[in-house]
Amino acid sequence: MRDRWRVVAELGCWLVAVWALLSQIACVRNEAIPLGPDTLYLKDATFTPDFAVKRGNDQASLQATVRYWTAPGRSFTVTWPEVRLAPECNRCIEIDCPPQLADPPAVAVFHRASLAAEISEDASFDVLAGCPGSNLGPAVFTPSVTGEYLAHLTFPGLTFPSDPGVWFPISVLSNPFIMPPRLLTPLPGGTSWQWQARRDAGGLKEAFDPRLRVGRVRILLGTCLATPPAPRDDECGTDQLMDPQFTMEGVIAPHYLRVAQQNCRGEVTPNGDGDIDLGVDPSDPAKSRCRPQPRLVFFTPAYLSDETQAGTPLIWKVEFSADDGFPPPDQGRQVWIEFALVPAP
Repeated sequence: MRDRWRVVAELGCWLVAVWALLSQIACVRNEAIPLGPDTLYLKDATFTPDFAVKRGNDQASLQATVRYWTAPGRSFTVTWPEVRLAPECNRCIEIDCPPQLADPPAVAVFHRASLAAEISEDASFDVLAGCPGSNLGPAVFTPSVTGEYLAHLTFPGLTFPSDPGVWFPISVLSNPFIMPPRLLTPLPGGTSWQWQARRDAGGLKEAFDPRLRVGRVRILLGTCLATPPAPRDDECGTDQLMDPQFTMEGVIAPHYLRVAQQNCRGEVTPNGDGDIDLGVDPSDPAKSRCRPQPRLVFFTPAYLSDETQAGTPLIWKVEFSADDGFPPPDQGRQVWIEFALVPAP
């Protein structure tokens, strides 16, 4: 009998222990999720401008992997495939997954003017607005200034940058702007060089709003003091618009600049040695200032400004001819192309 009571007593203690454990688990489940980057994060947020969205027969620009150049007023859509609110909770897939959060999170877009600058908020969205197929989207904003942009998961008083936390440069140009030069590639024969916007499986390195037109081109001789892998393909330096490691040594006039069946002769003038003007001829608005005078065609550095052909890449080729008074640069010299961008009226 005594052993029976002992078993009953032990069983009672075991039941009390199980009840206490279950109570503890229930309490843990009802606790607020600890707010930190290990449990709460936004994954793979991307920015897509409206000029990179195909409409009808238009060939939309490819998306950029490094930088966008845009005229004012262009809208950008922000998307993200994953909003992690707990180790096992991706709200983009499971809208009702369990974390108990006292304050609802949001996704905000911030920008900074430079690496060391303070960040400023541009827009805020519901955490589901940028998820694939969400009926709360799209998450759209219009960048108003040149800067580096990044989406953050936000709570009152707290922000967590999206993963990976790479700030994306967007240059907003409301006035004419001279781009930092891009390195031309020498062709066999020693008299020709060419440049084409870099691209990979993810899209173009740099994508351009078709409303930004190339108004003028110059061919430069210069030296980039940065050594590989610091230069990014055809740029001197990394993400800076103009890197101090680039030294310009002079402007050189080519015999011809050829692009998209346009053939423009170089000119040596007292106030613009080597400038090739692709703007509108004021004496005939249907023609270009390019000589010999062809029909007027507008370009971005990467593709034609005509939005029906924005997906067609351009090749910029410069040719020199010593016999015609346009001698080529010495072999081994770095030859660069400089684009002056002009927003369309």
